[in-house]
Amino acid sequence: VGAAWTEVAVVTCILLGRVAVIVSGMEADSYQMKIAWAAGFFDGEAHIDLRAIRSERYSRHGVRHTPRIVLAQTEQLSIGQLQKLFGGSTRLRKGASGNHRAIWEWYVSGARSCQPVLEKVLPHLIVKRAEAEIVLEFCQQVQAKGGKPLTAAEFEARVDMSDRMQALRDSHRPGRSY
Repeated sequence: VGAAWTEVAVVTCILLGRVAVIVSGMEADSYQMKIAWAAGFFDGEAHIDLRAIRSERYSRHGVRHTPRIVLAQTEQLSIGQLQKLFGGSTRLRKGASGNHRAIWEWYVSGARSCQPVLEKVLPHLIVKRAEAEIVLEFCQQVQAKGGKPLTAAEFEARVDMSDRMQALRDSHRPGRSY
């Protein structure tokens, strides 16, 4: 363990839904601390998905698959931190009624945007690890294809990834055993 670690004091405070990480003596590793914080946020709040979209225009198979990561929260500060770390887009959704607060969303979509984000957080993920691994598998297949038309076997591999993602979501719904 390096000398810098002996001086590190990490305190996590949860106050009104905000998570603050206070770190001293760890300037060189602060980026990795932010990535670890983001991974914890992903585990608790992220929706990592491989969406199957009906599309005759963009796919001769009638469906195209697109990875997407979305995190939503009422606190803008955390959403802004994700955008600083990973890029992506943010938006504000108004509450459904007078009693609901507005919700901030951060999101990335597409293999080129999702892959670098998931590669950074994957080593720290626990809850969302399986979903991230499926989306990374998809992203690697897209990179290898280089925009060429899919063969029937490649399309079936994407359908399999989408089906595995759906099975994971189904297994984590309330009322079911893990």
